[in-house]
Amino acid sequence: MMSLDVLRLIAEICRTAAMIYADTPDIIIERASRVPPELKAQLKERKAEVLGYFEEQSFWRSRQRLEFASVCLAISPTGDLRIVTSEDMRQAARNGFNILAPCDAHYYVPATREGSARKV
Repeated sequence: MMSLDVLRLIAEICRTAAMIYADTPDIIIERASRVPPELKAQLKERKAEVLGYFEEQSFWRSRQRLEFASVCLAISPTGDLRIVTSEDMRQAARNGFNILAPCDAHYYVPATREGSARKV
């Protein structure tokens, strides 16, 4: 769960009319001259938490886009992975693939920062 302090910090920075976003491993502030030094210092202290917040938000937005587009993952018993749409799901299931919605895939195959995946 995200700390309310981190959310408040991001909100305070946004209230200065600056834009803040992650370009991992960095945090970018556009119009940084509008952000008071004390907020910049807090941002530096909580950088890891702020990056975590932006990564989490990015994940949820991506998942929503996939769900809206009816995109799922099809995983065969041998580990073959296919990305399928609603038209392809029935055929993939008939061919023995397990069909996972984006929300299910998050728990089944979480990606690590190095890009590898593992079953949990």
